[in-house]
Amino acid sequence: MTLRNALSYFRRQLEGLYDPNEAKNIAEIALQHIADCSRLHLLMHGEQVLSDAQVATMHDFLDALLQYCPLQHLTGETIFCGLHIACSSDALIPRPETEELVAWAIDTCRDERMAAPRIADIGTGTGCIALALRRYIPQAHIIGIDLSPKALHLAQRNAQNLNLAVEWRQLDILQPHADAWLDLPPFDIWVSNPPYILQREIAELPPQVADYEPHLALAVPDDDPCLFYKAIARAARQCLNPRGFLLVETHELYADTTAQAIANLGFDDMVIRHDINGKARMVRARRGE
Repeated sequence: MTLRNALSYFRRQLEGLYDPNEAKNIAEIALQHIADCSRLHLLMHGEQVLSDAQVATMHDFLDALLQYCPLQHLTGETIFCGLHIACSSDALIPRPETEELVAWAIDTCRDERMAAPRIADIGTGTGCIALALRRYIPQAHIIGIDLSPKALHLAQRNAQNLNLAVEWRQLDILQPHADAWLDLPPFDIWVSNPPYILQREIAELPPQVADYEPHLALAVPDDDPCLFYKAIARAARQCLNPRGFLLVETHELYADTTAQAIANLGFDDMVIRHDINGKARMVRARRGE
């Protein structure tokens, strides 16, 4: 089977579950991984013949994808802010929307002339936010914090693969007054993409998310959508420098509610930002005096 035939076959098999553009993108990324080639090579050398082993891997990929397994779990990685981030079921797959939160944090450091800021990434997961900030703010000191030992192990592996120095801590944000939080140094910025999907919404998510991604990193109780934002704000009150920044990603339906919850805990200069799709998805605030 040639690359061209494989691409066409792969795409046709997926079009029952995905829209044509998404099926095309998945097919291209999967075959780049299987054939160990670039997208340009894939498109320019369509007559290249796949080995029997590569064809077998292609069918294995298709079987898994037709069971809604995320492509990133099959390839073992995704691209986030230009970085190759290893992925697994131990942490959420980094999303393109979260790149906008990283960009806002970088812009904040630049606008405030923070040459060597101290930054904490709360709920670090794969470490994608912490590592992207370390990559693009080389003088920053960054700590990635997560409750899950498996997620922290994945984040450490990503740091090693990327040769980026980040400190990692296992802490529970829902226990913000524990002694371990008090031992943290003062920070200039806290950034977080915490759980914000209501429990009742989990069943409505695509099966690639609902069935394969850790609910610990997704869900909040239906009666308390701001649970993690309140906990983060309480902890940030004791860990941020005066007038330090808190930046969070939010549920599009609860951005105003999130901003108000953070304001109620001693933050001001509230800004709600929309993402590239026009959804209210990010909040930035400053710690009060």
